[in-house]
Amino acid sequence: MDDRLQRCYEKDPNVLFREVAGEQILVPVRKQAAEMAALYVLNETSAFVWNLLDGKHSLAEIRDCLVAEYEVTPETAESDLFELIERLEGLGVVRVVAHVM
Repeated sequence: MDDRLQRCYEKDPNVLFREVAGEQILVPVRKQAAEMAALYVLNETSAFVWNLLDGKHSLAEIRDCLVAEYEVTPETAESDLFELIERLEGLGVVRVVAHVM
């Protein structure tokens, strides 16, 4: 099993999640206007994952939720989940808070 599946992530409290006109959007809240360079639009699946990033669900649990919700293979869900987490980490909107043993 990939060790990354045992990680739990939480959202940056300085990032708001909003639904606007049917779009799911991440809004970084910064102290200075210059730091608010972007808004990030999530697709349905990414928004589903975002809602599970609570510091308690491991990536393995989130993968299993994706499989149940979207009827994809565990391998596809895992690959897509790792790609999304990597992007969210790169944006600085999530962080690892625990490893489940």
